[in-house]
Amino acid sequence: MSYRTFSKPKLFPIFQIFGANTGVGKSVFSTSLCRGANLLPLLQFEKNSNINSHNADKRTVNYIKPVQTGYPTDSDSRYVKTHSPQTFTHDIYTYRDPVSPHLAAIIEQSEKSIPSDEEVCSKLSNLILDVSHRTGNVPSFTLLETAGGINSPTMSQTLQSDLFRRFRFPIILVGDSVLGGISTTLSSYESLLLRGFDVDCILLFGNELGNETQIQRNVDCPVLASPTVHPDSFHKRDPSGEPLMAEYYKEMDGWAEYVVEQLLVKQHRRELHINEMGERAEKSIWWPFTQHRLVNGKTMVIDSALGDWYNAYIPGVKINDINNCMDEYYDGCASWWTQSIGHGDSRLTKAAAYAAGRYGHVLFPECVHEPALELTEKLLTTVGAGWASRVFFSDNGSTAVEVGLKMAFGRMEENINSSDGLKGEKLESGTAMFDIIGFKGSYHGDTIGAMNISDPNVYNKKVNWYKGNGYWFDPPTLSFKNGHYRLKIPDSFDFDETDSENFGKIESAFSSERFDSNLYQKYKAFIRKTLEKETENGRLFGALVMEPVILGAGGMIFVDPLFQRALANVCQEGISMKNVYGRVKVPVVLDEVFVGFHRLGKPVWSAGVELLGIKPDVACFAKALTGGLIPLAVTLAREDVFECFDGQSKVDALLHGHSYTAHPIGCQVACESIDIYINEFSENKSNNVDGGWSDELTRQIAEHPKVDGIVALGSIFALELKTETKGYSSTSSSEIIQKLRQHQIFARPLGNVIYLLAGTSTDKETKDWLLKQLLDSLY
Repeated sequence: MSYRTFSKPKLFPIFQIFGANTGVGKSVFSTSLCRGANLLPLLQFEKNSNINSHNADKRTVNYIKPVQTGYPTDSDSRYVKTHSPQTFTHDIYTYRDPVSPHLAAIIEQSEKSIPSDEEVCSKLSNLILDVSHRTGNVPSFTLLETAGGINSPTMSQTLQSDLFRRFRFPIILVGDSVLGGISTTLSSYESLLLRGFDVDCILLFGNELGNETQIQRNVDCPVLASPTVHPDSFHKRDPSGEPLMAEYYKEMDGWAEYVVEQLLVKQHRRELHINEMGERAEKSIWWPFTQHRLVNGKTMVIDSALGDWYNAYIPGVKINDINNCMDEYYDGCASWWTQSIGHGDSRLTKAAAYAAGRYGHVLFPECVHEPALELTEKLLTTVGAGWASRVFFSDNGSTAVEVGLKMAFGRMEENINSSDGLKGEKLESGTAMFDIIGFKGSYHGDTIGAMNISDPNVYNKKVNWYKGNGYWFDPPTLSFKNGHYRLKIPDSFDFDETDSENFGKIESAFSSERFDSNLYQKYKAFIRKTLEKETENGRLFGALVMEPVILGAGGMIFVDPLFQRALANVCQEGISMKNVYGRVKVPVVLDEVFVGFHRLGKPVWSAGVELLGIKPDVACFAKALTGGLIPLAVTLAREDVFECFDGQSKVDALLHGHSYTAHPIGCQVACESIDIYINEFSENKSNNVDGGWSDELTRQIAEHPKVDGIVALGSIFALELKTETKGYSSTSSSEIIQKLRQHQIFARPLGNVIYLLAGTSTDKETKDWLLKQLLDSLY
């Protein structure tokens, strides 16, 4: 259950100690720093802070050991308490055998169950919050010491560096001072950076090897060497050595006070920086799709992100009546629909780092590199399986659509020129002014060509060069209300009321049995009649461009799958063109930038192919292609589309590209993302289009008097509010959106439509929690 969140208490500095290896002296440094924190007089900002309302003259010092093995013979908490009696110590999990936590947990699993990562994080969160509450309005200093090395496995076998990433406390890395220690320390440091940790300093024992000098040359944080510790007293923890260690710690106290002061000052500056970032941003940044004066000092400062969550600060927002430095917010809009695998996934991070180290960026035309070739082959066996033979790379969804238009128009010219009904001269390449066939409420991007193939709407209303090259159907739609999905057919269709359908389950809307229905034939007849009337009036269609199933930016509109299937079939069967070209097949372009890669269910690679049963001529993918980490887009095409650009002259080629075409970093990350999708969905062979959203909670939300209808499909949950003003310009959702943020859900509406997106790994408990918060926010 991932919705148990951790909020960093304000002015409660916590530092996490990782070791470059086991036996490098983490507990010795923890002890020394705890002593130093107790001895160091309060700094001026601590005296002046609101937290010091009791005018305390010293800080409270805490030491936390989440996992202790070899207990009770060995106890780091007891050791710290022995040499720093004023420190409050805390253990969470203890195991008898002095081995790695994952082995210790296996040995004792007959006595106690192996705790999950969520249980460990929950217990640690609760302990920290409890300690911070008991500390009260007094300055403090807290150390959290890990076990073994940074990548030692925890009880669940998750690496420590991954488990504790959720908290992202500032790191004190204890380096290795022995022969070979430079390498282990630098490797540990890079591992921490790779996961997004801030390493505040590296501490290690000083000796004649002088490892600190070489380490400092290769890191961007202070490297501080302490006096040498007596090895027998340190390693054996022999009580007879305690007097020697007591003297040692006294010698270390001045050094430790200095280190603690540097740590506290850096943390204080970090908090000041976070507090002022929003104001600075509002003075200098021009945000997309944002009316700046409405932000009004409520800029969300995102410090980090992990999984489905942001760790962020919003001025003036209190969670559970506590004004924290940082709170966790569920990423309700999946960072503009890009997130699928989750923020900060170390598998994707390592893939990006590998490609960056191996290639950086390299030229692509007439060249190939391994990540691009591997990704091409993976795409042709997943989203392109059964129809595509070519992959064209670009940088974002809008560009992918523009590429798709050029491909489709090239194919359409060939279709016209090879038509049996052609009368007169053939079309000269590039001379025809094609329109497209689409849907009202569609959105394909903000570049000129992509914008011109959407109907006139709020996104292009004030754009001077917008032309609107197309005919857009007002589509039949589905939404959930009164216990079923109701089909709403526009009045312009002039169909009988008996043609409308209701579906108890969303899967029924995709049933192949509907293709044999009378409604399907009526759809096709209506479509053909409409399009051929348009061609008689002078239109020359070059492509059908549609977002399969869901029109995202238009308001999460659920288009009747049967209508989209009928429209694609009519185009692929051919329509009459101006009585000049005869009946001509119109290429089908699927814009799956939003819905591709499992957005509409697991495992649904391509919504158009797998849910609608369409084999397109061209299809566009982006967003979840890279799991949400980095921009990359692809346009897939059939071989006959590719052949339209084959010729002796370069001018006959597809003259499109950009500087970072098929950049190796994006390609490598996309390969890793596809592998993750395959592994996660290998056991699920049926199309799970309902997405695991609670039927009961969906029903309750749909029955709320403020709600006009709901779409719960795959990872999407969207509701439309009943309001006089509909569409993107509506502000009717503002109050509900603010309530959601109070409930730790960061959402951005589409006018009177409020939506939440889940990731591919978001569990059912989290989805239930999201819907409960949404329901509560409606009141």
